[in-house]
Amino acid sequence: MVKATLMDIVRQHKHEHCDKYAVDEMAAERGVTVLRLPPYQCELNPIELIWAQVKEYVARNNKTFKMKDIKKLFEERLNEVTAEKCSSCVAHIIKEEDKMFILDHMIDSVSNKFIINLLTVTVMILYLMTMNKKM
Repeated sequence: MVKATLMDIVRQHKHEHCDKYAVDEMAAERGVTVLRLPPYQCELNPIELIWAQVKEYVARNNKTFKMKDIKKLFEERLNEVTAEKCSSCVAHIIKEEDKMFILDHMIDSVSNKFIINLLTVTVMILYLMTMNKKM
């Protein structure tokens, strides 16, 4: 099933399972739409790329293992995060989404063929079993 189909199903049924969130209402009052990331999909979350860079910087430069020094390193690296770096992370995520979309179609195509072939084999086996019983 492709993302668009899933989204249609979600739109049809989400009112049955979800209440409105306060943040959505606050955003709507300001003409803003909140977009949520899929849970447990860190590879689709641009902030995870920034966070990885910050953690790597702290780990590489941490010489004392004292909390005040770790905090200083954290703030140093965080201050180096620019709008350009954020845009680059978002662009990377979009490329990853595109790859996943292509893979999703490939998997659907292969699994549909497999299911159809499995169904055909099952029907043939059932047919042969019935023929053997008649003999």
